[in-house]
Amino acid sequence: MSERALWRRLRGGLTGHLVRVENAVEDGTPDVEYCLQGACGWIELKHVARVPARRTTNVRIPHYTREQADWGVRRRHEGGRAWVLIQVGWWVFLFDAFDGPDIREGRTMGWYRENAQMCWERTIRFDELEEELTR
Repeated sequence: MSERALWRRLRGGLTGHLVRVENAVEDGTPDVEYCLQGACGWIELKHVARVPARRTTNVRIPHYTREQADWGVRRRHEGGRAWVLIQVGWWVFLFDAFDGPDIREGRTMGWYRENAQMCWERTIRFDELEEELTR
């Protein structure tokens, strides 16, 4: 599984209008812009191949930049919807973008489970995800 595969799952599972964004103009722009049931927002996609072997080992997300984390925090401060969707092994987590700096710094799987807005093992419940993205 990869970030690209996570995008394909997301695109196939959600019912609204989703656009994959490749933006070289502004550093940090998230991967996906969405509009679902009149609610629009942004999602940064990240993928980590394996769950850490030890409970005390932090999840490290390659290529999650300070600009990406800061972009999400700025958007949320202005009242916009911004999320980070992360697949770690077979787990998928949805975080409010306010958590971006903590995610970037590295946190344990226990922290992920406790702090994620949503968490799924193996199968994303797209009805639940859509409800959260539109609140």
